[in-house]
Amino acid sequence: MSRPSDIVQACIALGSNLESSAGSPLQTLRAACDALDALRHCHIEKISSVWKTAPVGSVAQPDFFNAAVLLSTSLTPRTLLLQLHAIEQSFGRCRNEEVRFGPRTLDLDIIFYGTQIIDEPDFKVPHPRYAERGFVLFPLSEIAPSMVDPKSGLSVESLLRSFPNHDGVARFGQLSASDR
Repeated sequence: MSRPSDIVQACIALGSNLESSAGSPLQTLRAACDALDALRHCHIEKISSVWKTAPVGSVAQPDFFNAAVLLSTSLTPRTLLLQLHAIEQSFGRCRNEEVRFGPRTLDLDIIFYGTQIIDEPDFKVPHPRYAERGFVLFPLSEIAPSMVDPKSGLSVESLLRSFPNHDGVARFGQLSASDR
């Protein structure tokens, strides 16, 4: 377990397909990046492009806009997770009232937290099924292609190369005007 003073690189996946208090899904992703960067003991190092993706599952809903950020943090994994949930809630997400694989004002997931493996009933890192999801792999490959999954030993780049299905995932554009 990391100590609060340790700096760790965490990969965070972002997704939105509903309007929030910040506006459109794109505006929500931009505002969510600002909120992440404003967290104490956190700093965004890189932001991916935005990827427009078809929703997963059978719930009728708009397409998602997805991105990923590389975040330097000294927060513990659990504290970071709680901070992500608080940001989601500030954008109108009610986790206990939503449909599984349904629409979201904002979804923030920890994909990697350094090289740690966390396997708790309510918290798993690397994030389960991320390697099966183009909407995570494509943005992640832009910001951390050489990052290695501590469970499989495979890099993000190699996982993307072996990804079987590119349907429904398309680069949409830049998330912010400023490069970090």
